[in-house]
Amino acid sequence: MAVRIALGAHSWRIVRQMLTESLLLALSGCALGLLFATVSMRLLARTVAGQLPQMLHPRLDTQVLLFSILVAGGCGVLFGILPAWRAARADVNHALKETERGSASRSKRRAQSLLVVSEFAFTLVLLIGAGLFLRSFTRLLEVDPGFNPRHTLAFDLSFPRAKYPRNEDRLRFTKDLVGRLRALPGVESVGAISSLPLGDRGDRGEFVDRTDRPRPPGQQYSVGVSSVNGDYFSTMGITLLRGRVITEADNSPTAPPVLVIDTRVARDLYPNENPIGQQVNFLGKTCEIVGIVAPVRQRDIEYDPRPRVYGPQAHFPNDPGIVVRSALPPLTLVATVRKTILEADPDQPIANVRTLEQAVHRSLAPRRTALVLLGLFAMVAISLACIGIYGVMSYAIGQRTRELSIRSALGAQRRDIIRLVLIGGMKPTIIGIVIGLAAAFGLARLLANQLFQVSAHDPLVFIASVGLLGIVAALSVYFPARRAAKVDPIVALRAE
Repeated sequence: MAVRIALGAHSWRIVRQMLTESLLLALSGCALGLLFATVSMRLLARTVAGQLPQMLHPRLDTQVLLFSILVAGGCGVLFGILPAWRAARADVNHALKETERGSASRSKRRAQSLLVVSEFAFTLVLLIGAGLFLRSFTRLLEVDPGFNPRHTLAFDLSFPRAKYPRNEDRLRFTKDLVGRLRALPGVESVGAISSLPLGDRGDRGEFVDRTDRPRPPGQQYSVGVSSVNGDYFSTMGITLLRGRVITEADNSPTAPPVLVIDTRVARDLYPNENPIGQQVNFLGKTCEIVGIVAPVRQRDIEYDPRPRVYGPQAHFPNDPGIVVRSALPPLTLVATVRKTILEADPDQPIANVRTLEQAVHRSLAPRRTALVLLGLFAMVAISLACIGIYGVMSYAIGQRTRELSIRSALGAQRRDIIRLVLIGGMKPTIIGIVIGLAAAFGLARLLANQLFQVSAHDPLVFIASVGLLGIVAALSVYFPARRAAKVDPIVALRAE
């Protein structure tokens, strides 16, 4: 550029040339970015398929596309004008002498180091964020929901009050339907419950209290309530720890009211005691505790299970959800199950037909979507860091060709040249990693409430992220260094 200016080129000509080059690079980047975005959105759409409303499905939006092109073009203009403006205002005499020496000025080296530092700082923050979400999601996959979701088909019923005005009518229909479904080929067991786990129905809460030690008002013990019928516990694969489950004999209006409680209720109401056979006050009735089961994550996989009691549908009426366990693939039973229900009552509505595996998958969807997005961003950041540091180091080493050639001519070995360049290139990398670690510690605090059973400062994630980025940095510096070490010093000095 100094030679061009010395030969009479005007400042605008220099600016126009560099701006054109920068815009061409920006538009090429836009084209590649559009291709990458299209592939990424297809991947994301498959990940969240069936878990989001249609209006929220990821798609290429025209306004977002135009905005992104404007941002990319703006970056091209900005990062084309600034160096062009500096080149056009440069001291020609000083610039020519600097070129003659074949080494970059201190300000240029500072700018190059600043680029490397900022790239690695931002990349490390994204890497650590993606690592924390990955660890959190892995822990979430290991969580026991309290039931076995495999080979189960579930759906919800809603009884029209005009047709089923009394609880006895609803109970009779539920028992008849459970018997019909149980007789279908391939069906192993059938159960009914007022609110299926991970379903859309709300979970109501009520107070339960010991008859022998009632609590004062304001300190009552609140639990979730579920009304069951049929072989619900065996169908769901809920573990019975002590006593027995609710049977068909309990689902009679004339049978005494009984309850099955989970371990949290047993621990809170009867610490160091055996709850089996104890009497409790519940919904105005005196009920006997007949069994204790493992807790079930009713609302969401990531939330701790709420203390829960199970009672017979005959004594605690509610519109049930039905769950069917089958040796066949559950979705192959949908048509047969619908036909059986319509044979029992042609006007009976059926809602929210799904497998419990789909319900678990849907419960994990927000975490999975966040992980995919953050993972994509981290991959892009690593790629940009690799390309950026490789480009910067290649340029910086190119500026030192004369210096490295003289060193080689004076007896420096190839390994000495590579070591010299590696040390120089790794210094800004280490600074960037230190700054990125400090920023990641701050980011981790913001992510703490989004993580599941993972510390916001998980040492494994931080060490792995730093190690990965260190390897990327070493490789990005090593290849330009090795190429520079192979240069014949005589050829390089002649070129200078």
